[in-house]
Amino acid sequence: MANRDFKTVQALNREVKVISARATLSGVSAPVMVDGLGVTITRLGTGQYRATTDKFNGLLSVKLTIHSSAPQARWLQCGDHTSSTVDFRCIDGAGAETDLTAAVSIEMTVRNSTVK
Repeated sequence: MANRDFKTVQALNREVKVISARATLSGVSAPVMVDGLGVTITRLGTGQYRATTDKFNGLLSVKLTIHSSAPQARWLQCGDHTSSTVDFRCIDGAGAETDLTAAVSIEMTVRNSTVK
């Protein structure tokens, strides 16, 4: 653990929580969680994935990042979502869904209160 003086994150919304994780995607194989707590990633089909976490009162934002040592003309796009799941897909340069072989980071910002 870093020996630093960490400060509280300030937010206008009440009870904001940040959930971060990293997984390795290997084509048609099941994703392997590498780091992070509170989220799992599953493969739904070709280039389609689902991130699942505990049920919160609201999903405020999602950030998805591909980590690869080689250049890739691929993008991650968020799709359907609820307060506890986010579907996302990997799209190639032609706009087709394609499986990804790389590490992926996900950061979900959620609201854990019904008070807005």
